[in-house]
Amino acid sequence: MTTLPLRIYGFAARMAAPFIALFLARRARTGKEIPARISERYGIAGRTRPAGPLIWVHAASVGETISIMPVIIELAEYATILLTTGTVTSASIAAGKIAELDLADRVIHQFVPLDVPRWVARFLDHWAPDAAIFVESEIWPHLIAGLTARGVQIFLLNGRMSAKSFQLWQRAPRTAGFLMGLFRWIAAQSEEDAVRFRGLGSVAVLAQGNLKFAAPALTDNEPLRSKLAAGLSAHTWLAASTHPGEEIIAIDIHRRLLAHDPNATTIIVPRHPARAGEIASLAPDLTMRRRAHGETPEPGCIYLADTLGELGVFFRLCPIAFRTRRIFSPLPDRLYRRISGADRRA
Repeated sequence: MTTLPLRIYGFAARMAAPFIALFLARRARTGKEIPARISERYGIAGRTRPAGPLIWVHAASVGETISIMPVIIELAEYATILLTTGTVTSASIAAGKIAELDLADRVIHQFVPLDVPRWVARFLDHWAPDAAIFVESEIWPHLIAGLTARGVQIFLLNGRMSAKSFQLWQRAPRTAGFLMGLFRWIAAQSEEDAVRFRGLGSVAVLAQGNLKFAAPALTDNEPLRSKLAAGLSAHTWLAASTHPGEEIIAIDIHRRLLAHDPNATTIIVPRHPARAGEIASLAPDLTMRRRAHGETPEPGCIYLADTLGELGVFFRLCPIAFRTRRIFSPLPDRLYRRISGADRRA
């Protein structure tokens, strides 16, 4: 079975393929893709498929990757795990976790192919998974349909369906019902999510709770924490996992804090450390120190924690922390500067 929206989607994906290739090349130039591994986005495998059973687990980004690791540890006892992600940061986190847990011989990381039919077919033909697990809200029609056509059972774990996504899917009820019905079962984050999945035609839906709440505490590094603490003032706060448009807000807050306490310290941990240079350029008049350069904070500075795997250290250092969850796209930095008058204050 297929539907008109899915046929239109498939046609659009095939026609857009040359432009997607240009888009990926641009992302590679800006550090959002790894040039040496960009072929994986076209479904070209970077590794040989090992013999024996293989379970494919797809986690889009950092949060999903961390939350699914306990499940991967359990599954790796029975099969090789192919873990795919979609961002450079999540790939780095995955590599670190695989090494930390000594799973290199049981877990393979690849970048997920984009949802273009021939790229998906190439990926599935090579890896031939015996089962597939998607995490949270990763519902890609060609990937799901391709797995079903090959007789592979598909599961959605830690399923999330926002009110906005639910309303969008309701505009194409036959398409939603068809795709949701391809999952063998869905383990939703909450009963509210479960109700929405059922409302779209899913039958086997369980409200199992949010895996992220069961994740182990973020890693600490006591020697590093002691070293960094020596340069922090009593008035220190943390802006964690920031996206474009949010750092300029944190910088504006820092300026206001300095008016009350010249020693106030702001720590910014960007979601994507590769953006550190861009962030540093937003406040050339302020003292900014960078973790990636081996620098330590000092009172009155902005400390840019542009590394991976150290967020637990910074949460433990700061009595006040602000962490975003992207519900909407924040204003671009330039637009926010114009609206807020940040340019005039700089």
